[in-house]
Amino acid sequence: MGKKCRYSPSCSPGSTEIAVCKSGCNYSTIQGAIDDSSAGDKIFIIDGGVYEENVVVDSTTASWIDCQAGANISGVSGDGFYFNETDDFVIVNCNIDHFTNGIHLLSSSGLIKNITLRDNGV
Repeated sequence: MGKKCRYSPSCSPGSTEIAVCKSGCNYSTIQGAIDDSSAGDKIFIIDGGVYEENVVVDSTTASWIDCQAGANISGVSGDGFYFNETDDFVIVNCNIDHFTNGIHLLSSSGLIKNITLRDNGV
Protein backbone atom coordinates (compact mmCIF):
# COMPACT_ATOMS: atom_id res chain seq x y z
CA MET A 1 0.00 0.00 0.00
CA GLY A 2 1.55 3.31 -1.08
CA LYS A 3 1.72 6.40 1.11
CA LYS A 4 -0.97 8.18 -0.89
CA CYS A 5 -3.43 5.36 -0.32
CA ARG A 6 -2.46 4.83 3.31
CA TYR A 7 -4.04 8.15 4.33
CA SER A 8 -7.15 7.98 2.14
CA PRO A 9 -10.51 6.83 3.60
CA SER A 10 -11.06 4.61 0.57
CA CYS A 11 -7.98 2.52 1.44
CA SER A 12 -9.72 0.61 4.23
CA PRO A 13 -12.72 -1.08 2.67
CA GLY A 14 -14.69 -3.00 5.24
CA SER A 15 -13.90 -0.63 8.09
CA THR A 16 -16.76 0.85 10.08
CA GLU A 17 -17.53 4.57 9.86
CA ILE A 18 -18.73 5.92 13.21
CA ALA A 19 -20.52 9.27 13.49
CA VAL A 20 -20.22 11.53 16.53
CA CYS A 21 -22.39 14.61 17.13
CA LYS A 22 -24.00 16.38 20.06
CA SER A 23 -27.50 15.21 19.13
CA GLY A 24 -28.92 12.54 16.81
CA CYS A 25 -25.88 10.26 16.45
CA ASN A 26 -25.12 6.94 18.14
CA TYR A 27 -22.27 8.69 19.99
CA SER A 28 -22.18 12.11 21.62
CA THR A 29 -18.55 11.85 22.78
CA ILE A 30 -15.44 11.15 20.74
CA GLN A 31 -13.97 8.88 23.41
CA GLY A 32 -17.18 6.86 23.63
CA ALA A 33 -16.99 6.20 19.88
CA ILE A 34 -13.31 5.29 20.11
CA ASP A 35 -13.92 2.94 23.07
CA ASP A 36 -16.49 1.02 21.01
CA SER A 37 -14.37 0.97 17.84
CA SER A 38 -11.92 -1.54 16.39
CA ALA A 39 -8.60 -1.03 14.66
CA GLY A 40 -9.20 0.34 11.16
CA ASP A 41 -12.51 2.04 11.97
CA LYS A 42 -13.02 5.72 11.22
CA ILE A 43 -14.54 8.34 13.52
CA PHE A 44 -16.29 11.29 11.89
CA ILE A 45 -17.33 14.21 14.09
CA ILE A 46 -20.08 15.60 11.90
CA ASP A 47 -20.99 18.80 13.74
CA GLY A 48 -19.08 21.89 14.76
CA GLY A 49 -19.74 21.35 18.46
CA VAL A 50 -17.43 21.79 21.43
CA TYR A 51 -16.24 18.51 22.92
CA GLU A 52 -14.74 18.90 26.39
CA GLU A 53 -12.82 15.67 26.70
CA ASN A 54 -9.43 14.04 26.58
CA VAL A 55 -9.17 11.51 23.74
CA VAL A 56 -6.99 8.38 23.99
CA VAL A 57 -6.26 6.30 20.87
CA ASP A 58 -4.25 3.08 20.77
CA SER A 59 -3.48 0.28 18.33
CA THR A 60 -6.72 -1.60 19.10
CA THR A 61 -9.09 1.32 18.40
CA ALA A 62 -10.08 3.52 15.47
CA SER A 63 -7.14 5.65 14.46
CA TRP A 64 -8.86 7.85 11.86
CA ILE A 65 -10.49 10.98 13.31
CA ASP A 66 -12.04 13.61 11.05
CA CYS A 67 -13.73 16.72 12.47
CA GLN A 68 -15.71 17.28 9.29
CA ALA A 69 -17.37 20.51 10.48
CA GLY A 70 -14.36 21.84 12.40
CA ALA A 71 -15.34 20.56 15.85
CA ASN A 72 -13.52 22.04 18.83
CA ILE A 73 -11.90 19.68 21.32
CA SER A 74 -11.37 21.73 24.46
CA GLY A 75 -9.95 21.00 27.89
CA VAL A 76 -8.22 22.41 30.91
CA SER A 77 -5.34 19.96 31.39
CA GLY A 78 -3.79 16.74 30.16
CA ASP A 79 -3.63 15.69 26.53
CA GLY A 80 -6.23 16.70 23.96
CA PHE A 81 -5.39 13.67 21.82
CA TYR A 82 -3.06 10.97 23.12
CA PHE A 83 -1.89 8.46 20.51
CA ASN A 84 -0.33 5.47 22.28
CA GLU A 85 1.67 3.12 20.04
CA THR A 86 -0.55 3.88 17.04
CA ASP A 87 0.88 3.59 13.53
CA ASP A 88 -0.65 5.30 10.50
CA PHE A 89 -3.17 7.32 12.51
CA VAL A 90 -4.98 10.22 10.82
CA ILE A 91 -6.40 13.30 12.54
CA VAL A 92 -7.79 16.06 10.34
CA ASN A 93 -9.83 19.27 10.50
CA CYS A 94 -9.99 19.59 14.31
CA ASN A 95 -9.55 22.62 16.56
CA ILE A 96 -7.76 21.69 19.79
CA ASP A 97 -7.38 24.11 22.69
CA HIS A 98 -6.64 24.59 26.39
CA PHE A 99 -4.75 21.37 27.10
CA THR A 100 -1.33 20.77 28.62
CA ASN A 101 -0.49 19.02 25.32
CA GLY A 102 -2.80 19.46 22.33
CA ILE A 103 -1.53 16.27 20.68
CA HIS A 104 0.72 13.79 22.50
CA LEU A 105 2.39 10.99 20.55
CA LEU A 106 3.97 7.98 22.27
CA SER A 107 5.70 5.61 19.84
CA SER A 108 3.18 6.66 17.18
CA SER A 109 3.29 7.95 13.63
CA GLY A 110 0.68 9.25 11.24
CA LEU A 111 -0.87 12.21 9.48
CA ILE A 112 -1.86 15.45 11.24
CA LYS A 113 -3.56 17.79 8.76
CA ASN A 114 -5.61 21.01 8.97
CA ILE A 115 -5.39 21.11 12.76
CA THR A 116 -5.61 24.35 14.74
CA LEU A 117 -3.88 24.28 18.12
CA ARG A 118 -4.65 27.19 20.49
CA ASP A 119 -3.65 27.95 24.07
CA ASN A 120 -2.03 24.56 24.68
CA GLY A 121 1.12 24.13 26.76
CA VAL A 122 4.41 23.09 25.24
